[in-house]
Amino acid sequence: PAETPAETPAETPAETPAEVGTGGTFTLGQPIVFKDFTVTVNKFSILKDYEDKEILVMEYDWENTGTDDNAPFMTFGIIAFQDKVETPDDIFMADGLDLGTGQMTVKPGGKITGAQTAVSINDLTKPIEIELSEYFTFDDVKYTYRIEDLSTLN
Repeated sequence: PAETPAETPAETPAETPAEVGTGGTFTLGQPIVFKDFTVTVNKFSILKDYEDKEILVMEYDWENTGTDDNAPFMTFGIIAFQDKVETPDDIFMADGLDLGTGQMTVKPGGKITGAQTAVSINDLTKPIEIELSEYFTFDDVKYTYRIEDLSTLN
């Protein structure tokens, strides 16, 4: 009888890459996957800036899944809406706000945790919707998160 060749086990990839998302709402603690990076929004909090105005701080983790060095603040941004109108795009300086982590260069495969960014709040008594999107892309992919009651954050 002819010898039957031994079966060789199929190779399994070390890690299946996460599928790039197509937008929608995001959930705190769940990764948002883009082509070259992943963002995980961990929490929102409220601080007062040096002009005594409330700002909404978003804390996030960011992983470089691309092939080039990059920095989080160069890859995505957030804007906020109250009453369907964008809140002012102010420059924020506040005790407890650290924008520096999100400005660090991250090599491919690197990850930073606890980075922060912020948006202004027009009215603490009204809901706010956060829109997160990728910079420098032709895709119009947006992720949203709605906070109905800002008073629950602090």
